Amino acid sequence: MDIASRVDGEFNANSFAVAMWSSDDTRQRAVQNGMETPEKIRIYLQGIVDIYSNANIYDEESNTISTATGKVVEAATAKSKQHMAGSIDTKTQLPHSTERQDQMDKLPR
Repeated sequence: MDIASRVDGEFNANSFAVAMWSSDDTRQRAVQNGMETPEKIRIYLQGIVDIYSNANIYDEESNTISTATGKVVEAATAKSKQHMAGSIDTKTQLPHSTERQDQMDKLPR
């Protein structure tokens, strides 16, 4: 991946976010998805790292579950349940437009 080769030093969420921000195309995509700064990209990437390094998964009720203990480490909120159900736009935290919701409803679950 060309962007990964731009990382200077240790490869982590921060260094990869900086490398991603240095690409005009990637920066534009990030902004379109609500990540207007390298810090917002870092937070998003770190969330992915945390899920894998902490070995957490989501249950059918949108709770965060530790795979090590099987216990809830973070209870679902109303917003997280809506997000996991695909009923709100994660960028705006508002319901999807009718057109977008129709597209979402057609996706396999």
